[in-house]
Amino acid sequence: MDLAGQNFGKLTVLNDTRSRLNRKEWACECECGKKTWVATYRLNAGVTTSCGCRKKEAAKENCFKNSFKPTHGMAKTRIHKIWSGMIDRCESQYKDKQNYYDRGISVCERWKIFENFYDDMGEAPIGMSIDRIDVNGNYSPENCRWASAKTQQNNRTNTRYLNINGEKVPLMEFADKIGVKKSEAQYAYTFMKKIHSLGLKISVWEN
Repeated sequence: MDLAGQNFGKLTVLNDTRSRLNRKEWACECECGKKTWVATYRLNAGVTTSCGCRKKEAAKENCFKNSFKPTHGMAKTRIHKIWSGMIDRCESQYKDKQNYYDRGISVCERWKIFENFYDDMGEAPIGMSIDRIDVNGNYSPENCRWASAKTQQNNRTNTRYLNINGEKVPLMEFADKIGVKKSEAQYAYTFMKKIHSLGLKISVWEN
């Protein structure tokens, strides 16, 4: 879809485009003269209608109201709940803080603002939630993705791995691939690990 030349609020779309996080962004010029990059879905959905100057103007007009806080209107959406949960998990008061706070897992400064998180990640696909690619890393654009529960199960600190022809493969993922029950795979893993610790070599003997 060619958006060049179209107007969205205070923004006029220019001809330049770029790809960021697998999403197309358009160069836009604001009425105030500032240029900015905006993702296609944010323009079409009316999420972004200025370079940010509109929010600043609104804040100035209402600064005398101490109780006034500009809102994005997405507090009850699924994506906001995901963001809020991410923030809570990294707080010292979180019930399972040993899995996050105590391990030094934190949210990058940019993502402490919901609008920035939403700008980078977009809407969460159905059936998926946020997942850290490096389970020992922080929540940040370069270390996060949308992933299914199955993918996340194979990407935990306690995930067991196999060396299959030199490739590191999660135990449960490989078991599922070859049609072996999880309980059987766990038993076989424990058995083989014990054999390995004894320095023994084992092979299958066929009659």
